[in-house]
Amino acid sequence: MIFRPFAIFVALLLSGCAVGPDYHAPKIPVPRQWSGTQAKTRPDAPGKPINGGKTFNDPVLNQLITDAIAANLDLKQALARVKDARAQRAATFATALPGVTSEVTSAGD
Repeated sequence: MIFRPFAIFVALLLSGCAVGPDYHAPKIPVPRQWSGTQAKTRPDAPGKPINGGKTFNDPVLNQLITDAIAANLDLKQALARVKDARAQRAATFATALPGVTSEVTSAGD
């Protein structure tokens, strides 16, 4: 019972991979050498482009980019998670240390 639907599923899946007998791979012109340039980065902020999208000289676009960087919740959440993990590590380490307790008694006891 279970074998028949599975066999039909496999047959349909494999038939989607078939190509006709007259199929030829398309000829796409590809240059011999890549001539692209990479964005230069600042040494104090690795990975951040120098102009940051200001190439278009559009004040609206520049403001949108500035707002997006300032409101980057993913980065803020990641930083909060790192701080939380460090605090938890310190608390876990502190529980493994020996504790010191003392009792204060009155002189009349």
